[in-house]
Amino acid sequence: MVRKMLIVDDERLIRKGIKSMIERACDSFADIEECVNGAEALERLSKERYDLVITDLRMPGMDGIELIKRSQELENKPLFIILSGYDDFAYAKEAITYQVKEYLLKPIKREELILAMEKAERMLLEEEKIRDEHKSTRETLERMRERQLKYALSSGRLSEAELADILINVDLTVLREPFYVAVENTCMRGEAYGAGNASCKIKSAAQEISGECRQSMIALEDDEGRTVLIVSQSIDQSRIKSHLAAEGCGAGISETMHHVKEIATAYRQAREALKYTFLRGECDIVHFSDIKNLPKDYILPLNKIKSLRELMGTNRTKEIDSILKDIFDCGLLNSYHISYCEGIAASIYKDVIIYALERIPQRRDFIDSQYGDIKEIYKFHSVNDFVKIIAGCIFEINEFLLILQDIYKSRTVIDRAIDFIDKNYNRDITLTVVANYVSLNYSYFSSLFKESTGISFVEYLKGLRIGKAKEMLKNRDYKVMEIAEKVGYCNPKHFSKIFRSLTGITPQEYRDKIL
Repeated sequence: MVRKMLIVDDERLIRKGIKSMIERACDSFADIEECVNGAEALERLSKERYDLVITDLRMPGMDGIELIKRSQELENKPLFIILSGYDDFAYAKEAITYQVKEYLLKPIKREELILAMEKAERMLLEEEKIRDEHKSTRETLERMRERQLKYALSSGRLSEAELADILINVDLTVLREPFYVAVENTCMRGEAYGAGNASCKIKSAAQEISGECRQSMIALEDDEGRTVLIVSQSIDQSRIKSHLAAEGCGAGISETMHHVKEIATAYRQAREALKYTFLRGECDIVHFSDIKNLPKDYILPLNKIKSLRELMGTNRTKEIDSILKDIFDCGLLNSYHISYCEGIAASIYKDVIIYALERIPQRRDFIDSQYGDIKEIYKFHSVNDFVKIIAGCIFEINEFLLILQDIYKSRTVIDRAIDFIDKNYNRDITLTVVANYVSLNYSYFSSLFKESTGISFVEYLKGLRIGKAKEMLKNRDYKVMEIAEKVGYCNPKHFSKIFRSLTGITPQEYRDKIL
């Protein structure tokens, strides 16, 4: 590790000499700077962190003792080694009061300087070890404190004695007076800060809200990644609102509680109130007292949901859209307990979307990948966002159902056409005759037939007739001319020409070959 040090002396040659000796003998002190007086040194110490300062005692302006004294007020205090041309006991005594680590007399002996530097290095290493251990201990205690508090929040069946045992290591100042719990909705919307930033974010929030009253609020992250604030009633809620406005999120706030045993109840209330930001706006603050009496004696609009299901696979998209808007009417949703909205969303997912997907299992993976979040409404910023996504899902499924219906319809039409051709191949049938039979446009039927069978109507009819002719040619009782007529050719020569084009030989040659 590279150490940073400062040499303070008004004599240039002494500064350069000390620097040269240290550079040759002490690899760890590689970043060495120089100052000519105490005032300049103090200015640098106030702006940058230094591990060690070697300073002369007697300098114009601010002397070494004054520099050491003033530096004790700094956040980062370096170690000091004093240089002096006088063996002055009074100076040495005063220096000791400021924990100066070495007192070296000029002219400086190289061996004494190196020993002092090695001692300083050992002390710095020891300080760093203590700081690391303290930090590790503090972090361990904080994690333990947070786990205990989380357990207290989520466990609603603990007795007062059990709560007291769990919270014994938690700072209970906030819980000794009336308090309430607030739960923020930032991570509720799928915007978690991530493990690395969450702790810093929460600590920052706590400092911002509580200000100087640090003992009047506890902040932590719950198991779902949301910031939970346990706040003394003495803290003005305007601070909470200012913080939430700055963060661009809302919160659910519990009723005021008067005893530590009510902490789990307060947390549940805050979480319940938080759900209503889905209906009222993601940046809204919802108090449990405002929603606790909303009626639960509602009836889910199952008939409308059933109508929605029956419209799947139709072109009546305007009706689908109208029913969705009617079901998710904000005025109606806000007039009932949040479970009304949850029930509607669950029913639509189960009775409309899943029901429709059972007819098209080949699209299930795609729909899940694109619209999987619709199973959890609180992953959305608002009910309006949720309705847009669920409508998009329904319309996409509906579009695919319509495509499938067209495909099935087309197959049915072609099956009917082929059945007609197979029964009437021996007659004078044309593409127009068959198209009229299945009630389709001539051109559309022609392209649909080829798309479904892979060959044109004419090619199919030729193949069918020649196949029937081959069967008849096995029977010598039939003349070739008779066979031609039986398979739909009035002109024997034309029949022979078609036969040869498909088989490579004439009808008579074919008969001679097989008989």
